[in-house]
Amino acid sequence: MRLVNAFAAIVLAFAGGVLPAPGVGIADAGLLVNATPADHGLLSPGEDLSITVTVTNESTEDLAAGEASLYLDRTVLSTQKQVQDWFTEPEAAAATPPGRKVGTAEFPAIDVGETRSVTIDAPADRLGLGVYSSWGPRGVTVDLSVDGESLSRVRGAIVWHPDGTDLTAKITVVAPITAPADPSGLIPADLLAEYTSPTGLLTDQLDALADQPVALGIDPMIIASIRVLGDAAPASAVQWLDRLSRVANETFPLAYADADIAAASQAGQASPPAPIGFPIDSTLFPPPPTSTASPSGEPVPSPSASSPAPGLAAPESILDWSYTLQGVAWPRPDTVRTADLEVFAKNGVTNTIVSDSNVTAGSTADARGAADGHDILVANTLTSTLLNTAASAPTDSAWQQATTQLLSMLAVMTAQPGQQRQQDVLMVLDRSAAPSEARLAQTLDALHDVPWVEGSPLDELVSQPGSVMKLTDQPEDPQRIETVKELFASEAEVAEFASALNDPELITSRRRLALLALLSQSSDSTGPLWTEDTAGFLDQSKTIMSSVGIADSSSISLWADHTSLPVLVSNELAYPVTVYVHVRAMSPILNIEDHNVKLTIEPASQKRALVPVQSVANGQVTLEVTLTSGTGVKIGTTTRVDINVQAGWETAFTVVVASLLVLIFGFGFWRNISRGRRAKRALAEEGSAPGPSDEATTSGGSDE
Repeated sequence: MRLVNAFAAIVLAFAGGVLPAPGVGIADAGLLVNATPADHGLLSPGEDLSITVTVTNESTEDLAAGEASLYLDRTVLSTQKQVQDWFTEPEAAAATPPGRKVGTAEFPAIDVGETRSVTIDAPADRLGLGVYSSWGPRGVTVDLSVDGESLSRVRGAIVWHPDGTDLTAKITVVAPITAPADPSGLIPADLLAEYTSPTGLLTDQLDALADQPVALGIDPMIIASIRVLGDAAPASAVQWLDRLSRVANETFPLAYADADIAAASQAGQASPPAPIGFPIDSTLFPPPPTSTASPSGEPVPSPSASSPAPGLAAPESILDWSYTLQGVAWPRPDTVRTADLEVFAKNGVTNTIVSDSNVTAGSTADARGAADGHDILVANTLTSTLLNTAASAPTDSAWQQATTQLLSMLAVMTAQPGQQRQQDVLMVLDRSAAPSEARLAQTLDALHDVPWVEGSPLDELVSQPGSVMKLTDQPEDPQRIETVKELFASEAEVAEFASALNDPELITSRRRLALLALLSQSSDSTGPLWTEDTAGFLDQSKTIMSSVGIADSSSISLWADHTSLPVLVSNELAYPVTVYVHVRAMSPILNIEDHNVKLTIEPASQKRALVPVQSVANGQVTLEVTLTSGTGVKIGTTTRVDINVQAGWETAFTVVVASLLVLIFGFGFWRNISRGRRAKRALAEEGSAPGPSDEATTSGGSDE
C-alpha cells in the first residue's frame, strides 16, 4: 500500500492556475483551483477515491454557488507523450471531460478574494477499476460549473495499484556548477566577489545543490579563477571554494569554461581543448612555511611563516581538485556524433551524457547504454524539463503542476511493458539558470518520499552495464563549426609565432583561455554577440602576429667592399623576443656573409641587426629580409629593401685620400725647407755689409 502513497499525494496536488474554457467570463478573470486526494491518491481494489477541491476567487466578481465534478479516464497513460499531452492539451468549453463522471460535490458561493473547499467522494464501485486493471497512472479532471456552465477545469492523475506491484524507479540527478565565461577565460576579481556574495550566482547554486542527492559537474574555470589571484582573491570567493570542497555531493569536472567539446571535435580537434597554463603573479602567493627545531628535535612551523588561506593553492596546482568521479563528459545537448564519442574516448572519457533525443527512438529505455562500443548516459528530456520547471517554480501552484507531471512521467517510464522491474532514469538540471534552493529541496524530497522511487548515485549508474543503443548523429550548425575551425587555426598560428619568445606560454596560455571562453556553453553559440566576439579573437591574433617585424625598409647605399647592413626590427609586445634575421640578395653583386643573425629585442622597443655583407660590383640590388624564430617559424612578413652598391669605391677613395695626404704633407715639408734656405741666405747677405753699430763706434773714437 505504501508503494504509491506519496506519489499520488503529489500527483493529485493539481496545478494552480485554471484551464479556463473559452468564452466563460468569470474564469477569464481568474480562479485558482487545487485538488488534493485523500490517502495520497493511492487506489487499490475496493477503495474509494476522495479528493478535496480548494477554490480561491481571484476574479473581480463574486462566484455563485455551483458544482464540482470529478471525472476519471480509466485508460492507462502508458507513454511519456500521453502524459505530456494529458497535462497540456486544452479542453473546449462545451466538451465533456474525458472519462466517466465518478463523483460530484456542491460548493458554496465564494466572494472576491475568498477561498472555499469541498470534498468529492467517488465510491469504488463507480471507478470501474478491478484487480486485473493494469498498474499505473490514470487521468482525472475536476470541473467547476455554475448553472451547468463550466467555469474551470484542472487535470491531474492517480495511480492504480493492484497488490503485489514491486516496480522501482531509480533516479539520478546531475547539476552544473558554472558561471558566465569572461573573454579572458578567467573570472575577474570583481565578478568573483559579486558571484560569491550572499545573493550571488555561485552562492545561489551552492545553496541549492550542496549536500543534496545531486551529482555536481564543476567548471574548473571557477576554481582556477579564484586560485590564480592568490592572496588577492576576494574573501567571499575563498570561503565559497572552501565550502565547495566540503560538500557531500558526488563531483566530476566539466570541460574548462564548460567548453563545447562536441564543436571542438567536429572542428577536427584530436582532443577536447584544455588550458596550457595560467598567468601567475608569484607575488600574490605566500612563501612556503619555514620550520625550526623544537627542544625535542621535532621541526615546528615558524610563527612568522605565512601559509595559504583556505581554498588557495600553489601556482603549480591551480586546477587540482578532489573530484569523486573522473571521465564523465557533458556536451551541449543534441550535438553529439558517434565520431565525437571516439575522440572523447581516446582522451580519457569513459561516460558521455547525451540527451535521449540524441539516441534513436526505441532505444531510450534506460539511462545507461552503449553506442558503438562507447558508454553513454542518456538524460531523459521530459523529466529533466519538468524537474527544472519544478525547481524554479515561482509559486506553489506552478510547483505542484510541474511535480505532478514529473511523477506521472516517472510512473509511466517504470510501468512501460517489457521493462525491468527496476528502471534507471537520469535527469539533468539546466545550465541556464540556478534552481531555487527551497524549490529544489522541496522537489527532491517529493521524489524521494515516493516509496517506488529510489535515489541512485552517479557512480552506481556508471558502474552498471548498459543496454545496446544507437546514437543519432546530430552535428552542430555547419557555420558554427567553420567559425570554430578558424578559431583553432588562428590559435595555432599564434602558437607558432610565440616560439620567438623565451617563454611562449606568456602568449599561448592566454590565447587558449580566451578560446575556451568563446566555446563556453554559457555563451550564445549563434547570436550576434558570439559572432562579434569571435571576430575580435581573430583580429587580436592578427595583431599579435604583426607586432614583431622589420621597422624600416627604405633604400640603403653601401659604400664599402666589406660592411654591415643595418636591419631595424620592432617589437610591440610586452615581452622580449629573439629572432633570426635572414637576408637574401636577388643579385650576385652583393654577397651575404651571415644568413642567420640573432637579435633579441626588448619589450616595446626597436633594435638593429648588423648583417655582414661584401660588395662584388656596382649597381642596384634588392634584398629580401625575413625574420624567423629559433625553431624556424617565420615571424612577420618578408620585407624587400633596395640597396645601392658602389663596389670598390672604398679602395679608390682610400687611394685618393692617401695621395692627397702625401701631397699635403710633401708640400708642407718642401715649404718648410724652402723657408729655411731663404732665411740662411738673408743672414749671409746681412753679415757682409757694415751695419749702423759699426758706424757709431767709429764716430765715437774720432771724437776722443
